[in-house]
Amino acid sequence: MMKKIALILISFFTILLIFIGPAQADLAIPDRPSNGIYDPNHYLSGVVSDKLQELNSKSEIQIGIYIVEGLNGESLEELSNTIARTWKIGYSDSDKGALLLIAIKDRKFRIETSNNLAITLTDIKAKKILDASRDKMRAKDYDGAVLDIIQNISNQEYKLADAPVVERNYLLAFFKKVWNIFGGVIIWVGIISIVTFLISAVCYISDFFMYGSTSNRKRKSNKMYEGSDKLFPYDAAFINDGSWSQKALIDFRSQNRGKYPEKSSSDSSSSWSSDDWSGGGFDGGGSSSDW
Repeated sequence: MMKKIALILISFFTILLIFIGPAQADLAIPDRPSNGIYDPNHYLSGVVSDKLQELNSKSEIQIGIYIVEGLNGESLEELSNTIARTWKIGYSDSDKGALLLIAIKDRKFRIETSNNLAITLTDIKAKKILDASRDKMRAKDYDGAVLDIIQNISNQEYKLADAPVVERNYLLAFFKKVWNIFGGVIIWVGIISIVTFLISAVCYISDFFMYGSTSNRKRKSNKMYEGSDKLFPYDAAFINDGSWSQKALIDFRSQNRGKYPEKSSSDSSSSWSSDDWSGGGFDGGGSSSDW
């Protein structure tokens, strides 16, 4: 039974690694273009590029734009955060940076803000800016939508004294960052734990219906038990409760050699492959556990 469990778990982990392996690979982020816009499929015109350079030159806020066809299974939040960090968006003296990420086929877009910019451009404000551009995005007026978005981001520039008082939930921000980094791992650990528990439960229930409870099997396996349903060392359900000494087991095996099942070729590496074995008895006893 333990061999079956081991084979099931090995197969499960092998399949799991095949599927999640690529997801763990480092994202290939292109270098930041000189104009701050990554748009390989040319969804935006030169008008947007000119406007972005104008805004970036006049404002303390530095904005970058990244457009892809699709996310291909990547997290929008994780991708935008990785790009913003890789591109190092934000001037050194102000550290106010924003990234506009657009996934065309997924129909998703996001504004990623630096910590300093988030004081004035809160998550709620960023959501409103995006929502205001939804109609133009639906109409595939990407130029119009992006121009509105970057202009609204640039409009969030305040001198610190003029900035509205915004309470930032740093604890929530911390947990969001942890989830973005380890969320996938936590989910897979949970799935693995559940699958392992279910396999153990199925094996336990199967053994229970086939052989009865462990305590009942031990009772019937006792050397002094006299019932007609007595379990002997050659029975698969036999559990040595200590009443059978090592010598008694050896003598019993010698006297009832024909009743023991023949070993298959898969057992050829067993530590008791000859009659001269001197280790502990492995005549069906054992236990299962989960972790």
